[in-house]
Amino acid sequence: MDTEKKTNTTTEQDAAPEAPAIIQDAATVTPAQAPEAPATPEATEDPESYVRFHKPYFFEGNHYAGIDLKAIENLTAKDMCEAEKYLSKKGIISPLPEMTMEYIGFIANRATGQPIEFFMKLPPKDATKVKNKVTSFFYGED
Repeated sequence: MDTEKKTNTTTEQDAAPEAPAIIQDAATVTPAQAPEAPATPEATEDPESYVRFHKPYFFEGNHYAGIDLKAIENLTAKDMCEAEKYLSKKGIISPLPEMTMEYIGFIANRATGQPIEFFMKLPPKDATKVKNKVTSFFYGED
């Protein structure tokens, strides 16, 4: 009988779960506490079409580090015409409509699927980055 108890006790101890590790909330981890990720080219370089925001952007319950405008390459002249109609309906008249933030917001909306308000609420520094990326796509040479 003593042998059976020892066997059962050993089995129970082996099956006992270890204490769970304490996990810190990402919001409470200071940069000094955060584990460093190994620097790799993939982790440090963004695609050419990516606009990295100067600080995390909070919109409709989500945080964004940036936005990828790669799909702008799939837009057509029809999208540009619809952007001009959008400006006209808003009463915006410009000799260079593609230089207005409303036009950029419309085009970026078409390229990303994010609502126009996403772009209109960006901080000026980040809105300018998006505007520069879109206009350089229009005026850039291949």
